[in-house]
Amino acid sequence: MNRRRLASTLVGFAIFLVGALTVVLPGTRSLIPVEALLALAGNDYLLVAVPGVVAVVVLAAVLIRQAVTGVETASTPPVEGVPTGEPPGSDLDALFDGGPGGIGDGSAERRERVRRRLRRAAIDTLARQDGCSRPAAAERVATGDWTDDEVAAATLAEERADGGWTSRSARGRFRLRARRTAEAIARLSEGEES
Repeated sequence: MNRRRLASTLVGFAIFLVGALTVVLPGTRSLIPVEALLALAGNDYLLVAVPGVVAVVVLAAVLIRQAVTGVETASTPPVEGVPTGEPPGSDLDALFDGGPGGIGDGSAERRERVRRRLRRAAIDTLARQDGCSRPAAAERVATGDWTDDEVAAATLAEERADGGWTSRSARGRFRLRARRTAEAIARLSEGEES
């Protein structure tokens, strides 16, 4: 704290203390030489005008100083923005679209990875929604007893009727089956599946 601020704080505190003492202890009023100050000023109004003029001069000095030097303000933190990035599930959408790197580009290994990922998502969602253990949820997914959608159930079942997806038409069917499976998992997550 600089010296001027400290001095003005001390003067203000002293004036407050004198005022509080005159209110709380009426005997302290006699310590303030009001009659002598009135005789010195010559008029009651001058006694009040002098502190008023001093206050106006100090206020004008402060305002002029701020106009010349500027006011220092704290900078506010940046406003929180909307997070950018891919929405959840966009990587699956890219796989389903069938472009380069998608399900339909001929890689049986990639399709099997998608199937395992969908199976894991179905197990996790089923365990969370039904409150059952992961092994129990895995058993329900393996038997196809996790959804009413027969295509989705067959896609993730242990025994697949088509024996895998190796031919070109089977790859196209897998893309549709995978999309239906993802939709069934989403419905299960929202509590719409039985």
